[in-house]
Amino acid sequence: MARGVRASCVLWVLVALVGCMVLVQVSFSWKIFSYNAKTDERAEEERVNGLRTDKATLQKRNDELRIEVEGLKMKIEKLESMIENIKAKESELSGMEVKVNTKHIGAVYSETVGVLEEVVTSKEEVFDMMPHAKGQRMVYVVTPTYDRITQKADLTRMAQALMLNAHVYWVVIEDTSHSNGKLTHRVRKLLVEANIAFAHVGSMSPKQSNFRGIAQRNKGLDVVRSVGIPGTIYFGDDDNAYDYRIFDDIRNIKGLGVFASGFSGDGNYERCLVDSKNRSKVVGFVSKYDGQRKFKLDMGGFAFSTELLATKGDNFHFDEDSLKKGQLESSIVGTFVDSFDQLEPVGNCTQVRFWHIAKHKSRYPIYSKIPRKEPENVGLIAST
Repeated sequence: MARGVRASCVLWVLVALVGCMVLVQVSFSWKIFSYNAKTDERAEEERVNGLRTDKATLQKRNDELRIEVEGLKMKIEKLESMIENIKAKESELSGMEVKVNTKHIGAVYSETVGVLEEVVTSKEEVFDMMPHAKGQRMVYVVTPTYDRITQKADLTRMAQALMLNAHVYWVVIEDTSHSNGKLTHRVRKLLVEANIAFAHVGSMSPKQSNFRGIAQRNKGLDVVRSVGIPGTIYFGDDDNAYDYRIFDDIRNIKGLGVFASGFSGDGNYERCLVDSKNRSKVVGFVSKYDGQRKFKLDMGGFAFSTELLATKGDNFHFDEDSLKKGQLESSIVGTFVDSFDQLEPVGNCTQVRFWHIAKHKSRYPIYSKIPRKEPENVGLIAST
């Protein structure tokens, strides 16, 4: 009996212990579940708050972008207004330019037959025709010419190159000993139609002159001095062909610049040579024709500044007595400089921008750039 009671008590104790353990486990599990639920709730709340913050940020950025768009629209409207104003002013200036050019043309040319007066476009007229030329260096192209069957064709070819350039002044001097001492209407009409600044003057060559074109070039120097706009002087003969870029190449010459010539010196070209270590220094010349020339150049192979001309005096002219026959160009250059060190190489002395075509137009192939390495076995003579 006592043994049965004892066993029953032990059983109830075990049941109570198991029950307590179950209650503890259930309580612990409930606490864990409650904690996780609260954690998830807080995370969800934070996520929702984050979304609300993002939405507010996006809304703010959207408002900022809307303001920026409105500002850009206002700027576009302002720019469109400015463009319209510019177009209106451009149209107005275009009309003014036409009026100026018409006035200029009417002043210098008449279709009626008669003796033409010399015309020199003044500095003021140049600036009326080309308002943008103020402060820019002018390129004076001095061209002697004379009455002949190919004159109009030669001058037309030259005019086409000049018309492609800004700030160019064409000084055309007719050798009037070929036209009974008068300027020709043919040349005047061509100059007017080219619609660039020009001077049309005449000068008779002395009967005993040994050099063709010297009297005309001297007259051209007088014209340049009378115009008075600083720039570069270039003796551009009308029997040459010109790449329009040559005039920009020589525009900023400070003293006397030299460059390559096509179809001159009895060869395909003649040119200056530069020091291999200092390409701004001229050390000699290459030409098939030597002729005892110090400066082996064609008349179109050099240009000089108005400032350099001014150093020779207000009345400077080339003196035929000081010029050597067969060395005309070298003699002219020698009146301004004494040595190669004083020369300015243009286009690295390799770019051919003009060709002397009168005598060689059917003898040599045309090309526009000379290789740095001289061809072999062509009989070239290099000055030292």
